[in-house]
Amino acid sequence: MVGSQQTATTAPSFLNSLMLACAVVLGAITWTIVLCLAVRSGARIFARPMWQIWTQALTAAVMIYFAAKLAFRLFG
Repeated sequence: MVGSQQTATTAPSFLNSLMLACAVVLGAITWTIVLCLAVRSGARIFARPMWQIWTQALTAAVMIYFAAKLAFRLFG
């Protein structure tokens, strides 16, 4: 099931769910700070072409990682 917190080794618990919720909130706060700093600095860093190249390369690498992980899970 997509979004399931169950794994083969541990049973779901309130503490696991709480830790996941805290991680999501912390990630949102982190991105808020990054974006606010970008706006404050005039977005000089994020306006450069290399920023877009690196972010797209990183996104592609993450997508390839998850695709390979899925392929190994399905066929391995």
